[in-house]
Amino acid sequence: MLTGRLPDSIGKLSKLQELYVNTNKISGNIPSSFGNLSRMLTLNLAYNFLEGTIPVSLENYSQLEWLDLTYNHLSGAIPEKLAGIDSLLVLSMASNNLTGPLPSQLGNAGNLNELDVSENKLSGKIPSSIESLFLLLSRS
Repeated sequence: MLTGRLPDSIGKLSKLQELYVNTNKISGNIPSSFGNLSRMLTLNLAYNFLEGTIPVSLENYSQLEWLDLTYNHLSGAIPEKLAGIDSLLVLSMASNNLTGPLPSQLGNAGNLNELDVSENKLSGKIPSSIESLFLLLSRS
């Protein structure tokens, strides 16, 4: 089982396309250097002890298909542009401490098949731009 923090140096792996470090005991913040991983297709950091906000730098993932940040201690808002990445198929951020409204940009993620933001502290209305998505919003 991995422990400790995610090293900033991962952001130097410019050709990295998939990263799975789920179900460990990783703590601390998601390094902003992760935004340098512009070829990222799958990022799975679920079931850890990550905290802080979701770095805005992840918006650089123009090819991202799968993002799973489920079961961490992340807080703050869901970054607007991250939610609108057109290639995104699955966005799972359940069981964190995320706050604020769902980003209206979610409607721009034309390929998004699944959105799970359950078990958070989100507020406001579901944007009309995402009515066709399969939503898992229980207890948000």
